[in-house]
Amino acid sequence: MRAPPGGSGIGSKDFFIFDWTPDFGSVKFGGVAENLMIQGHALSGVDLQSIRQWLGENPHWSRWRLSRELATRWDWRNGAGQLKDMAARTLLGKLEQRGLIGLPPRRQVPTNRMRCVGQEAGEPEWDQGRIDCDLAQLDGLTVKEVSTQSGERAWVRAALRRFHY
Repeated sequence: MRAPPGGSGIGSKDFFIFDWTPDFGSVKFGGVAENLMIQGHALSGVDLQSIRQWLGENPHWSRWRLSRELATRWDWRNGAGQLKDMAARTLLGKLEQRGLIGLPPRRQVPTNRMRCVGQEAGEPEWDQGRIDCDLAQLDGLTVKEVSTQSGERAWVRAALRRFHY
């Protein structure tokens, strides 16, 4: 009693709930590792082992060099043909955050002052309710410069911290 091939089984009288295996990233079911999805890439156990081996062989490399090498090995390029080394660096960072790899320590402190600011007390409440109307019904968009207004600048900083990757 399995779900039909290519289907979820939902709505099928032959569907048996215990045949369903959810996608939990790096969780193992019955000794078989699932693919890990990070940034739209499915990383298999072989991919992860290859990254670990390659990191072990090059412990003196910087994070910048590691990300460039990963993008080169995977031929990870944007539409203009440039290496996506920042995307590769983010992927490596996410693997490290999950405890799947170890990266060398940072050699430089990031210079992005908006990203480096810690969370401040009294962060605004964000209304994330669904907006369900025609675009014409919304008010106009206002853009204003806030670098000299500390209250407005703090709101933008909090919004970037909360919603920007």
